[in-house]
Amino acid sequence: ETFSKERRILFKGNVVARQRDTVIYADTIEARLLEDGKGIETIVADGHVKIQQGVRVASAQKAVFYNLDRKVVLTGAPKVSEGENMVSGEEIIFDIDQNRVEVKGGSRGRGKVKISPRGESEPVK
Repeated sequence: ETFSKERRILFKGNVVARQRDTVIYADTIEARLLEDGKGIETIVADGHVKIQQGVRVASAQKAVFYNLDRKVVLTGAPKVSEGENMVSGEEIIFDIDQNRVEVKGGSRGRGKVKISPRGESEPVK
């Protein structure tokens, strides 16, 4: 569905979106366009969200992509895993340009991190 006056485009029902090496799966995805209509301001993925980028996989009930700030905010039991390493919390903020993850615990407790030890032969990244 397109809402021209509101600069919104809504995709519903088992949505799959791809950009370069990133694939987003969700029940719905809504894109809000910039005022000039020449680009995307935000993308909101809602319901059974899964984001896959190489071996990194994120899941949540909701993900908001702030295109200008190059950040993704995951809420609703968010988890990010890379191989056997995993972080979870109440809210996870991923800074795309800095490749940095911030985990917030919220009122229900702390964020959680699981890091698997590297084997002797594995290179340090």
